[in-house]
Amino acid sequence: MQRRRTLLGAGIVTALAAGALGIGPAGAAPGAIVVKGRLSFSANRFAHTTQHYEPGRRTVASGGLVTLSNRDGVGEPHTFTIVDFGPDLPNTADEVFNCEFCNQFFPQHFPAGEDGPPVEVLNAGPAGLDEVGDSVLLFPGETRQLPVSAPAGTNLFFLCIIHPWMQGRLNVR
Repeated sequence: MQRRRTLLGAGIVTALAAGALGIGPAGAAPGAIVVKGRLSFSANRFAHTTQHYEPGRRTVASGGLVTLSNRDGVGEPHTFTIVDFGPDLPNTADEVFNCEFCNQFFPQHFPAGEDGPPVEVLNAGPAGLDEVGDSVLLFPGETRQLPVSAPAGTNLFFLCIIHPWMQGRLNVR
């Protein structure tokens, strides 16, 4: 939880600096799921974010590839983490800032703590996106293509475990 707060705090500072410098999001591959948005902050007044996945829903063939791209314009890392629809998806502000699923899986990306090397791809089962716990860590400006190994007819729900308000669905056909 502390690491997520540290990353969010660093993102606020980065966002303010990026805004002052006029740095914006770069382009991404057509058909990609792209992290976009901005973060604004005024001490003792507000913190506002528009960070989100675009689109929030994507259809991909079983055995195909999904392209993920971090172009948020803020300069923060994000994850694309498969979750169980319902119990793992936060629906309220309290659930977002105390996301049990996120608190459980975040340390798997950072097993050695803040100063250690991160694990960039987690597979809960076989390689590819197919089950709860599969997760990829995307650094600013990074694009990755991942295989989708879930069977046709599956809906994979996902969120960013660093920013749990960022949520979406991957329809596998």
